[in-house]
Formats: sequence, structure tokens, C-alpha cells
Amino acid sequence: MPLLSTTDLAAPLTPDQALARAETLVASAICPALPDLGVRQWAADYRIRNDDRALGIPLYGRRRLGPMILRYWPITGLTLVSQDGTDLTSQCAFDTFTVRRDALAPEFQPLSTVHVEFQTGWTAENLPHAVREAILLTAREIQAVPEGVSSKRIGDVQVTFERSVSASGIPAAAQTLIAPWRFLGA
Repeated sequence: MPLLSTTDLAAPLTPDQALARAETLVASAICPALPDLGVRQWAADYRIRNDDRALGIPLYGRRRLGPMILRYWPITGLTLVSQDGTDLTSQCAFDTFTVRRDALAPEFQPLSTVHVEFQTGWTAENLPHAVREAILLTAREIQAVPEGVSSKRIGDVQVTFERSVSASGIPAAAQTLIAPWRFLGA
């Protein structure tokens, strides 16, 4: 038994539905694990290991914790960084993709556990202009071209729709706008 019915497909999207779909598409294009663009709190634990070191090379810690460890981005706030229970938040900084120790602070110690609590997302007041514009472009594209329709004919006039969207479902112009918040290694 399908979860949806044909009546769900027949009606065109309202502007609110188009905006909601556009926000979801932009959020997943920025970070595949991100459910939406709203402010969310996340926590990650990472055990600093001695990986990728040849025999005879001394143990060194790690200075950065990146997207492969934290799994969510763009990082918009840092709440707590602790190493084996010791608070190191004042010695750490963050950027869009990483949490890192300050230049004058030592590395995270090898063979220790680092706990990070951080936030992602924005409120309506502090949403970056480029992300807002990407959402609007995507919503306009969703409304302008009906889903599954590539052309229509009215009398002697035939209109063919050319979708400028990629596999992610958002227009190329919107992808360009959100490029600073996308991690290409994921």
C-alpha cells in the first residue's frame, strides 16, 4: 500500500509548500545530514588516535576536528569543547567546517577523547543573504516548472520547459550562491 495517494500529486504547490521544499533542498545541498536550516545543537565525541604515523615518529595530537568527524555544517556557534573532561572552549575557535585549537594553544592530546558541542543553522534574522536568495531561486523554479512536465501545448503554441537544476534539485545559480557553505569532500 503506498503512503501517498494520487490526490497528493494532482494539486500544484502553494507558495508555503514551495518554500518549505526549497529550504529542504538547499539544506541537503549544503550538508547531506542537515535536516533543515534552522538553529540546531549537535554533539560529537572523537577519540584522538595515532593513525597514519610511521614507526619511530612521535605521537602528536590533532589541531582540527573537521566535517568527517563532526558530520554537520555550517558551524555557526561553539558551545563546549572538552578533552577528557577538561574544558578547552576558551582555547578553541571555529569556522564553517572545523573546530580547532588556537594557534598558541597546544594540540589535542593523542589517545584522549574530545567532546564538542556546537550549533548549525540560522534564524530568520541572521540568515545570510546568499542562502536566502538560493532558497528563493529554488522556490521560484519549483513553482515555475511543474514537476514531471517537460512541455505543454496550447492550440498551435508549444512551450518546452528547460530545467536548470542539477541532481540535487536546485538551480545552478542557487548552487553557486551556497558554495561557501558546502563541503566538497563529503
